[in-house]
Amino acid sequence: MTKSINNQITDCICGRGDITPALAVYGKRRLITETELAEMWGISQSTIQHWRSTGIGPLYKKLGGKIRYALEDVIAYEERQTFQGSGERINR
Repeated sequence: MTKSINNQITDCICGRGDITPALAVYGKRRLITETELAEMWGISQSTIQHWRSTGIGPLYKKLGGKIRYALEDVIAYEERQTFQGSGERINR
């Protein structure tokens, strides 16, 4: 049975199991593709592409013409997207 990208990422972050081919490794930084990020967040790749072109979303890397996202940048972006019930952003 193939693990979902979310489970693969969780395993890598928590140090369980091996890094699968779906997760590239750049030094000690774990990188994911645009497709994997879209699957992880449950949104379309075109949304991620649009966000990237307008300066929204996590930082990204362009390596050999390919877009990659460092997991720590994705997590940092997610942390900045935390809001209270009133809609007020919570600074973390």
